[in-house]
Amino acid sequence: MPLPTSDHLVRGNSLVQNKSDQLSLPIEDGVDEITVQVYAAHELNQLALIDPSGKSYIATQATTQESGGIFTGATAYTIPVKNPVSGEWMVELGSKQDSAYLLVANYDTPRKWNLVSNMNKNSKNKSFYYQLKTDDSFIQEDSLKASYKIVESGTMNEVKSFSTKGNVDMSTNLTFPKKNQAYNITVDISGKTKKGSTFERTIIDSVYIED
Repeated sequence: MPLPTSDHLVRGNSLVQNKSDQLSLPIEDGVDEITVQVYAAHELNQLALIDPSGKSYIATQATTQESGGIFTGATAYTIPVKNPVSGEWMVELGSKQDSAYLLVANYDTPRKWNLVSNMNKNSKNKSFYYQLKTDDSFIQEDSLKASYKIVESGTMNEVKSFSTKGNVDMSTNLTFPKKNQAYNITVDISGKTKKGSTFERTIIDSVYIED
């Protein structure tokens, strides 16, 4: 099966009318380019990506999504930055009306880990196995943290959530309570590079548990 990407950071939140929202966006060393895409339920009157020195980058384009599932009718913005300096960046957003947004940051950088996933068909209660194989030439392995959240597709009822820490615990066997049910899995990963800068990523996957 195709593996979910591990080079994205995904965040979302609601927006209160005429009130700015700030979002931290860590960028580690060695990133060739970052592309920030924001999908907003309503047109934004404020959107900027701000580097650690205070320099602002604004969206190069704003388009209305004519199709695309949950993004249909949303206004899409794109902010690309080549050779971004490492450190804590900020995203500032604002709307003239109550709204909501989804932010997807794509990091163009050498991959720091490989993801292996497969269904354990020999188990009486079917389970799904994730194995994160890290590249210790890039990462301080003892700094790694992963937070898992599993919800039922459609109902979005949360099934379970838990966290792991350190490379030894990054591989996880997930079990699911219902058969003939689809589940969405979100894994938020964070850690530090060998040079000490912080990175974060989001892996989003889905599985269907057959009878």
